[in-house]
Amino acid sequence: MPSKQVVALLLLGVVSVSAVCYGQLRRSVGTREFVRMGTKWYEDFSGDRYEVNSKTIMIKYRNGIADSILSRFNQANNILGVRNDGHGWAYLRLPANADPLDLVVAYLNSGLVEVAEPSVFGKYLGVPNDPLFSSQWHLTKIKMPQAWDIQTANPSIIVGILDSGTDWLHPDIGPGSDGFENIWLNETVGPYGTTENDWADPANPASGQGDDDDANGNAFHLYVDDWKGWDYNGGYLQESNDSRGLGKGHGTYVAGILGAKTNNGTGVAGVAGGFYGAGVRMMILSIGEFGVDPEDLADAIYYSAQRGARVIQLSVGWQTTIGTVSTALNIAHDTYRCLIVCASGNNNASAPLFPARHPKVVAVGATNENDFRCSPPDWEPECPGCGSNYGSQLDLAAPGKHIFTTLVGNGYGWDPADAGNGTSYSAPQVSGLAALLLYFNPNYTHDGLENVMKQTADKTGGYNYNWDPTRPGHSRELGYGRINAYKALSMANGNPRVPQNFSANIFYTEYNSHPRISWLRDPSHPQDVDVEQYEIWRRIISSPNPSQNPPWALLTTVGNTPTSYVDYSINYAGGGPYTVRYRVKAVDAAGLKSDFTDSVGVNFGNAYKPAVENKGTPIVFQLEQNYPNPFNPTTRIKYVLPRQTRVLVKVFDVSGREVKTLVDAVQDAGEKTLELNAADLSSGVYFYSLQAEGFIATKNLMVIR
Repeated sequence: MPSKQVVALLLLGVVSVSAVCYGQLRRSVGTREFVRMGTKWYEDFSGDRYEVNSKTIMIKYRNGIADSILSRFNQANNILGVRNDGHGWAYLRLPANADPLDLVVAYLNSGLVEVAEPSVFGKYLGVPNDPLFSSQWHLTKIKMPQAWDIQTANPSIIVGILDSGTDWLHPDIGPGSDGFENIWLNETVGPYGTTENDWADPANPASGQGDDDDANGNAFHLYVDDWKGWDYNGGYLQESNDSRGLGKGHGTYVAGILGAKTNNGTGVAGVAGGFYGAGVRMMILSIGEFGVDPEDLADAIYYSAQRGARVIQLSVGWQTTIGTVSTALNIAHDTYRCLIVCASGNNNASAPLFPARHPKVVAVGATNENDFRCSPPDWEPECPGCGSNYGSQLDLAAPGKHIFTTLVGNGYGWDPADAGNGTSYSAPQVSGLAALLLYFNPNYTHDGLENVMKQTADKTGGYNYNWDPTRPGHSRELGYGRINAYKALSMANGNPRVPQNFSANIFYTEYNSHPRISWLRDPSHPQDVDVEQYEIWRRIISSPNPSQNPPWALLTTVGNTPTSYVDYSINYAGGGPYTVRYRVKAVDAAGLKSDFTDSVGVNFGNAYKPAVENKGTPIVFQLEQNYPNPFNPTTRIKYVLPRQTRVLVKVFDVSGREVKTLVDAVQDAGEKTLELNAADLSSGVYFYSLQAEGFIATKNLMVIR
């Protein structure tokens, strides 16, 4: 008989169930809020949702409770297993189809435990909470949210930004919990053991001690108190340690694209801006507000290379080749192993400007929202004759039209002079991606970085990517294509792992039975996160003579959900004189493949139909991801009905407000496709749901403008 304490605790009610809201059951457990979407529970934090593990819950037993009582209570709840972690916590393995929240409440009400809570999956942090992220169409175009699922940035990588200067007091670039999170600080130790980080006021360059502590000055550049880079503008004795270049905002735009702090609930997101912490360290060198002295640029290249920059970002150009700059580029590349990235130019010419066309520089062109080269009249009326420079020396491309970023003076948007148009806005996306790749694998060489980005670039625009047999995959218009950050990080991630828990069973229909294979994918596993599809291979064994049986052959390729497949071309599975064997391999976003699973076999009783895929009538409700996604303004949504039923398909905004009803009718069984026109919706994330009988499924979609 339970103790008085247990009886008293049994009287405590800790669960409440609210009404169904927009087709989703909401529930409170203690102070925690949960929402049911389809067959799963999610913990809800004002719309930010984390999936509840349906297989386990976590508990902490009360002291003094007899093991026999605990055991009987576990048995009464059909608990399949208990694992103690040695630190007071136990993990209970739940039976199939059990509701984890019901069991959490049961244990809390039992009085046997101090704590009972659901096991809630953490999630990768791909989509940031920056409020202006929805205005940054270029990030979804190059698949940055998916790339951030694999890797976010880190301050161990330094990128030199050689531009007009950067407003390092901008809240989305500089000041943060550690002073200046995404700004490189010169902490080089000089010959007397002192460093340059001695400004009395970190926001005031004039508050330094007036000494060249690290002794890097020379007859051309004093480099006194160069703690946050250097301003080369104005010539000797007119230079300064204030690298903000506030007279012109170009460098601030570039820095925001590359390294604005990401997922900090403020402003915009940078390609390599970090998540919940510092991103890449941007070394700010102002090489002129309105014009660039070649000697200053050369010296700035030396400065950044010698102080550890792995990537150098340039957005400057000349029609002619400059000897001093060429020498600096060669030394930075060959001696210091820097990856040097430069905008190709905006005069619609058939060759990039210098230094982009230098053979040791990655020349970057610009694409529009439809993945074509930006050409007249893409940038009208801001620049009627302008277009992205192209030609045989172009290496890569990235979005370069209406790029939303940081502005001088704590602002956001694009420069009214060019409306965010130009290859200057494309190049920092490439530099930021290189920084992410370097943090993921610091052993990449500069040439290795360039090759990964080229190999994984999307061949967009319908251009001729085989015009030069010696450079397969290269086009004159976009080089090797528009960068795809997700594919690049996926390639860096290496081959996916072999599909887990591969097995076979029998799938029964009214008249036939068919082999069904299944496996598991864990989206939170680092080797599963970028898996996009699975290859299913099959071998038919119908003769006792092995030489007369066909070899293994690729049967089909399926997406990453659901992780099962019914082979409808094999009938009467489960018995008979013949055997069919299956094996599966995973394929990631970069096209890398895992090893095969071990093969599994199923007997069957009549000949298979190699030319017919008789899928019959579906047996379960399904809602697929819309395509394309993101989109503007139309997308297609597919779903499957196993029988005639009344169907509701609705669209909600992030607050749960219904914005469209797409279907409200009785429909026959089968696969359905509908088109959503979002011309009347603003940019952002939305949710769409399928409701039919007791089935509810919800997925998200993104509208971009």
